[in-house]
Amino acid sequence: MRFRLFTPASVEPHFRRASRNFKKCLALVTGRYADIVGEQLAGRIRAAQLRSVLRHMGTMMFVSLVNGAIVVAVLWNTATHALLIGWAAALAFAVGIAVAPRLKAAPHTHPTRASRGVIGRITRNALIFGLIWGAVPTLFFNGAPAGAGLVITCVSAGMIGGGAFAFASVPAAAIAMIVPIGAGSIWALLQTAESGQGYVILMVSAFCSLLLRGVMVHALDATRQFAKHSEIEQLSKRDSLTNLDNRATFRGIVAEALLRLENAQEPCAVFFIDLDDLKRFNELHGNSVGDELLVAAAKRLRELARRADRVARLDSDQFAILAPNLSGEATIRAYATRIAQAFEPSFALNRLTLDIAVCVGVHVAQAKGLDVDTLLRRAELALQKAQRNGAGSFHVFGANDDAALLERNSIEQDLRFALERNELTVAFQPMLRAADQRVTGFEALLRWNHPARGSVPPSVFIPIAEESGMIGAFGAWVLRQACLTAAAWPRDIRVCVNVSAFQLTSPALGKQVAAALEAADLEPQRLEIEITETVLVSEDPLPLEILTDLRATGVRLALDDFGIGYSSLSYLRRLPFDRIKIDRSFVTDIVANRDCAAIVKAIVGLASDLGL
Repeated sequence: MRFRLFTPASVEPHFRRASRNFKKCLALVTGRYADIVGEQLAGRIRAAQLRSVLRHMGTMMFVSLVNGAIVVAVLWNTATHALLIGWAAALAFAVGIAVAPRLKAAPHTHPTRASRGVIGRITRNALIFGLIWGAVPTLFFNGAPAGAGLVITCVSAGMIGGGAFAFASVPAAAIAMIVPIGAGSIWALLQTAESGQGYVILMVSAFCSLLLRGVMVHALDATRQFAKHSEIEQLSKRDSLTNLDNRATFRGIVAEALLRLENAQEPCAVFFIDLDDLKRFNELHGNSVGDELLVAAAKRLRELARRADRVARLDSDQFAILAPNLSGEATIRAYATRIAQAFEPSFALNRLTLDIAVCVGVHVAQAKGLDVDTLLRRAELALQKAQRNGAGSFHVFGANDDAALLERNSIEQDLRFALERNELTVAFQPMLRAADQRVTGFEALLRWNHPARGSVPPSVFIPIAEESGMIGAFGAWVLRQACLTAAAWPRDIRVCVNVSAFQLTSPALGKQVAAALEAADLEPQRLEIEITETVLVSEDPLPLEILTDLRATGVRLALDDFGIGYSSLSYLRRLPFDRIKIDRSFVTDIVANRDCAAIVKAIVGLASDLGL
């Protein structure tokens, strides 16, 4: 036989657990849920309790009136009429107090927040019912006929159980009803000289204790479950890294602001903030440093925002602020300037000192009839214009921008039908070998000839096609047309096709390339896929996997805009490129600018050494 020796050290964990449970039970009884889950969640828990009580209130009041009528009928011939009528009047008055608020409330009312005062009123009403029903055995049990005593016993037990059921969600109210009825029953039993009364008293005590324990366990479990669901709900509304509102939540907040604009003419402003060079920091220092930078940036935005403002993280490097009651050109510009200035001090992260600038796009909602998508789109367009002006810039969406937005939407609508109307064509730009001026291939270029607009520049419609998702269909069509055309050329002439970042996020690209080569009966090595460095500056491994698989089939790879990125050299190691294209900004001034000439010479030498 083994004996366990209890020491202070072994008892301490059990004592702490019991102490925690006692504090939780005390908080549940007193309604201080904020001590367990915080005030915001406590208000929602109290609202759930209120809904539960209101759901059972009608049945509880009906049962009380029926039981009251039975008690009056059974005791009418033996009890004092004045006392019985006074008790019945008190019961009817208590029912009226409990039912009146429910009658005044709108049908199907579902409160989402409730104060401690509401729970206090529920507990008060429960105590009134407990005292009224506890008075029945106290006043009428002794001297009552055997049949009437049996009815009083059954009614008292029923009301104890009914109180525990009706007020199970509010422990204080359940206690307030159960204890007076149980105490009245026990006191009445103590006044009798019947044999076996001690056993009955023990049974009543055990019954009340069991119900009270069940109420407490139910309330504690319900609170924990509610807190868990609320935590999951909150996580779905927040950005996991910065704990700011996420994009979906921000859209809802903007919708509420626009509703206030419609009803109360309350203007609001939306600020889109983009962090410059975040991708470069991730490449140079790792994603963990990039994450720290985002957290620090979110902290600075929270600090500069007003109490009524809402800050959100929309994308990997993009934030947003909704500022209600903010209008006036000077005020808006001052706020945007504060945002830009907040990022002027360097960030000290992980023994690194990082400098980062932001661009800010603003749209002020002052007129009615604006929807969420239009408001956010205008803020995004303003941000894009600020980005074109350089780091640290901001732009406020204006009337001219609105006209540009309408024009863009019109172009997008026309572009959706361009392919089926045969308005798209492929032009071929020759690639010449400098040594002998011999053509070695052609680059396929998408062109759009609109019947009314004429020739639309690629710089206009390609970004729209990418943003709207049409670039996938366009890219597949260009790939097929380029391969069919190249099949008629001499076998030593290749064709180069540009692939957008959107296409490289779809596993279908590999199948499209294979289908185009098969349809044209073109050798894979005669097709060259050209990408820009921005395609590879991503945490998503899919583009790299797709390009690696394409290279394995014999398709050639080219890297465009070489020299302007931050990690071009590292990409030459990660992927077996066949060709690199020097960015035109270096070539344009190659004669007049010695620095450009030196850079081009260095790149050509590097390519030669690497066999490109």
